[in-house]
Amino acid sequence: MRSSPDSTSPGLRILAACTRAEADYDVHDLLPAALDELGLTFYPVASQAGQEAAA
Repeated sequence: MRSSPDSTSPGLRILAACTRAEADYDVHDLLPAALDELGLTFYPVASQAGQEAAA
């Protein structure tokens, strides 16, 4: 079950708090966990699963 906007996940809060300077380094580590908390799947760039999901 997906979270409503009022019950934001801790991972999403941390991700949203990243500054532009931090984003280059931190987003790659934080995004998969934040998406998982929301019940979404993260597909790494150029992965076979990502290419299949995009097709």
